[in-house]
Amino acid sequence: MANIFDPDRNPHRRIIQGFLFTSFTKTIFYKDVSTLEEVIQLGLPTATSRWNLIYKDSDIMRRLKTKQVDPNDVLDLVAFQRNIITFDTKLFLTLITKSKYVDDDGQPLLHIVNECVSTFKIATLVPKESAFLNVFDDVIIKLYESGLTWKWYNDMFDSIVAEKMIRISKKRKRVKSFSLRDTESAFCIIALGLAYEYWYVYQTHFLLVNFLTLQVLQTDNHIFELNKFTQTAIEVMNSYDYFIAIKIEENFLNQSVNPSESRFYNTSIRHGKVSDFNPITNEELFNIKTY
Repeated sequence: MANIFDPDRNPHRRIIQGFLFTSFTKTIFYKDVSTLEEVIQLGLPTATSRWNLIYKDSDIMRRLKTKQVDPNDVLDLVAFQRNIITFDTKLFLTLITKSKYVDDDGQPLLHIVNECVSTFKIATLVPKESAFLNVFDDVIIKLYESGLTWKWYNDMFDSIVAEKMIRISKKRKRVKSFSLRDTESAFCIIALGLAYEYWYVYQTHFLLVNFLTLQVLQTDNHIFELNKFTQTAIEVMNSYDYFIAIKIEENFLNQSVNPSESRFYNTSIRHGKVSDFNPITNEELFNIKTY
């Protein structure tokens, strides 16, 4: 009987095994986009309200400009549809990525390409020759150089992100980890299944087997003929697609039970292999003669 689980006879199983092994040892997902050149290769349209702050003197920016579309609800399209790209300031995108556009597990839905397309400075307009100009400059310089602006931003950033994570954790269903007690029923079912399989095999090979009984005349060559018959029977059984059991016993009923004078064998042969070829015990011989 052909074995469908034999890799030599079933090449499809080898392919599946090889693919599963490769999937566990190698990454099979697309890597993240990390450069503007890779962004262009995606072929997606570009939507942003910052074109006036971006220099378009490079070939990459000119190619991105040719795919410009309406920037309405662009972040929602990027996060949920993933069919468009956008440009914005890094601080704003970092904040919005971790505080608004996150999934149920707290993972960001936006991917930021760490490549700067333009830099600009923010200025405040004051009247010409204003008496407060020097005061404003001193205050702004001291606030910036002391790090108060970054402290305010970091405190605000951490509080907004923490508030978002708390809201997500409240909505998330609690997952209870399995313990050994929770899996007792599974082990009981497995044990029952194995017990049933053992009982089925025991019935098939021992209880429900009708052995062929041969009576051989004891001559000088009867052992040789019996061995020859056994070998031929095994060769025939190997050609079948189902299980066959053969049992060969040599009994001397006209003699007393004395293992030292006569040799008794109880041989069980299954699937063409001899599993037991040891001298019979006194208890087994007694059961045979009193059966």
